[in-house]
Amino acid sequence: MNPDTEIIRSVEVPKKRVSFSRVSKFNVCPLMYYFHYVLGDKEPASITLAFGTSVHSAIESCLFSRKTSQEMLPLSAALDVFIESLRNEIKNNDISLGGENIEDLEKTGIILVSKWHCERASTVVPVQIETPHLISIPGIEEPILLFLDLVEKNHGMFEEANPEHLVVTDFKTSKTAYSLHDANLSLQLALGCIATGTSLCRYDVLNKKKGDFQPVLGVMHLSVCEYLIERFRKTVELINRGIFIPPPPGEWPCTSSCYYWKKCAGKKIPDVVFEATEREKLRKAEEKERKKEETAAKKSRKGTTSPGKTKAA
Repeated sequence: MNPDTEIIRSVEVPKKRVSFSRVSKFNVCPLMYYFHYVLGDKEPASITLAFGTSVHSAIESCLFSRKTSQEMLPLSAALDVFIESLRNEIKNNDISLGGENIEDLEKTGIILVSKWHCERASTVVPVQIETPHLISIPGIEEPILLFLDLVEKNHGMFEEANPEHLVVTDFKTSKTAYSLHDANLSLQLALGCIATGTSLCRYDVLNKKKGDFQPVLGVMHLSVCEYLIERFRKTVELINRGIFIPPPPGEWPCTSSCYYWKKCAGKKIPDVVFEATEREKLRKAEEKERKKEETAAKKSRKGTTSPGKTKAA
């Protein structure tokens, strides 16, 4: 094998490269990048990551079935892939459930995979699945390594575009909904569009909180793409210069839930500083729930005392 290359996910790639996933971590928090990649102090595997990986594995099995045989993988088979993957991820990585219940996680995953399978699986025309791309960008010496979840044919998603045009699709397992803004301004999708020569992109969002599947279709405009790439170039420059600035304390992810909190902000900022804020959040959440219950009770009372129902009684 070439001494200047290595194998990543069964693909030979240059050792000298820029990894999109690494740059993404820097964008989340430069100090998180520093601890993880420079010092080699990696966060332990989490149940959140294990859950997302397992849902992704189930979807991927459906995609490979569509690509190789043009047939739908039975839902039962996709669900088996999810459950087996989740249990293996937890066992093999010695993952703590962190207060989560394995039965509840499996139920949530079954709902999400079922939703995606019923609403989306039969419409996908896969071209590439979990494919690596090496992208060259002026101003960055090394090639950029990017893995794309799915590249598919348009097949009626974007009515104004040719059905054969390519669409770059990424799968997200999230507790929050995504918006058109998220797709149109995504650096990941912008790089995917550059790699495949298209401007059509989408997120397939699997919402854990709502137990729902949300498609978000976007178009990557050239001016936006150029802006995002310039930010990417500047980020790579900061990494190469070793500039790692911490984010403002109290903002995500700079909270006590971060694995590096005690080694970073937690060394200087005691937890008590944030306790009042946490109490206020809890109070507001309880107040919101109380108002919801009061509204529901009022509606219930109106329903039982309406003239029509009284007369019928």
